Amino acid sequence: MTLTAFPTRTLLATLALAWVAGPAWADPPSADAVQTQLRAALGGIGQPATSPLTVTKTGEDYRILFPIGGMKPAAPDQLPGLLAVTHPVDGGRWAIDSLTVPSDSTVSLTGGATMHVTVGGQTAAGVFDPSYATPSTLDAGATGVRTESSSAQANQHTSYDKYQLHFGLTPHAGAGAGAGLDMVQTTQVSGLHMVAEGRTPFTLDAEHAALNGTVIDLSPDRVGALYGAVIGLMGTLLAGPGGPPPAAAPGPMPINPATLRPLLAALPGLADKLDVTEAADRVILKAADGHTYTFDHAGIGFGGEAVAGVLGTYMDVSLENLQSPDSPDDVRALLPRRVHLHPTIGGIGTAELLALANAAAAMTGKGDSGAMIAAGLGLFAHGGIHLAITDLAIEIGDSSITGTGKLDLPAPLPTIFKGEGVIVAKHLDTLIARLQADPKTAKQATMLTTAKQFAKADGEALVWNIAYHDGAVFVNGKPIAPQRPARPKDQ
Repeated sequence: MTLTAFPTRTLLATLALAWVAGPAWADPPSADAVQTQLRAALGGIGQPATSPLTVTKTGEDYRILFPIGGMKPAAPDQLPGLLAVTHPVDGGRWAIDSLTVPSDSTVSLTGGATMHVTVGGQTAAGVFDPSYATPSTLDAGATGVRTESSSAQANQHTSYDKYQLHFGLTPHAGAGAGAGLDMVQTTQVSGLHMVAEGRTPFTLDAEHAALNGTVIDLSPDRVGALYGAVIGLMGTLLAGPGGPPPAAAPGPMPINPATLRPLLAALPGLADKLDVTEAADRVILKAADGHTYTFDHAGIGFGGEAVAGVLGTYMDVSLENLQSPDSPDDVRALLPRRVHLHPTIGGIGTAELLALANAAAAMTGKGDSGAMIAAGLGLFAHGGIHLAITDLAIEIGDSSITGTGKLDLPAPLPTIFKGEGVIVAKHLDTLIARLQADPKTAKQATMLTTAKQFAKADGEALVWNIAYHDGAVFVNGKPIAPQRPARPKDQ
């Protein structure tokens, strides 16, 4: 998947860097002009000088080869990399006619590992507007993809029946040409099959998997800097502490102010809103313990939005209908039918958050902690930090636990924190009995039994209304952690 997904996802960004940064083209531009401009753009963001891209022109078509390091095609007439075929169309736009990698190739990886890749069919079509005045799109797909990775530690075989990518860039509403962009990407995979051999063996089958994302009001000027910083950091990490792979000796990863500073400098003003979701449906997993686990759906998402310089973020985790038909009864009885968690964080200024990140990146010893503490206090500059769980749901058999809550931190002083929440449990005794039946979960059963003492009954449900204020915790109006008497020095 990596060899087809990563290049197609980044192709438009790569082309954008070249054309935005470059001068006005001749009509039509020569292959050498396109090649020079693309090499100059990619040279600034980590494109290896030993394997630069090449551009050739046949008729009105431009064939752009993005090399993939260590790739060796099985057929001598196929090129070692991602080959894009484009041609100019009206309005200064460029049509993307195809994107292909070799149908059969072997890639040499670091540490002596190899990856054998075969691809059955490949399609791609799209259009790119260097001025961003009109939408740019890319639709790419692959069928019958197989990869076999081998190393001294493990082997992994991956295949999927169909892969489909849609990528789009649209001028943001109300923005002029070259200003903000709205980006959308949807990636769909069907018929996924994975087999891992080695220290942690497993087999996984998924009927469907997806990775989708949107970015609102993306700044084209910031994309180039961010892309370059990420590529540079990845190159540093892959090189390891001892230089180019293989590393000379083990040691700490080379994350330091020099490697982080370009990344942090690229973040301000990058975009207004981001949402990313990843999911898998109808999955069968045979784990290392020899048991088989299935679930209908699992997903994870995250995102954030900056309004007037103040950031709000969220995470979303879900799991539906986890089962294990060959596990012992006591294990199957505790597998959740449903799990959903949606926490949020808000009230943090983007400038203050970046200041904290820069202070952390600049630290070289204990003597620098003052600057970091000062930057940390700055996070409370917009009325405080707001934490919340907008939805918590766990269903095990007939039992369920749901809840919501929020905590406001106006300043880094626990005595002025304020929070409230509610937890509702149904058929809790059934869950406690299941936990008590297994010595490994008896402690959890004791905790729930203790919690029952503070609940109030509401029909078939047990309810805990929880509040925190003035340094004390209250459940259903009764103090659980009473305030300690004020001492003279506190007064």
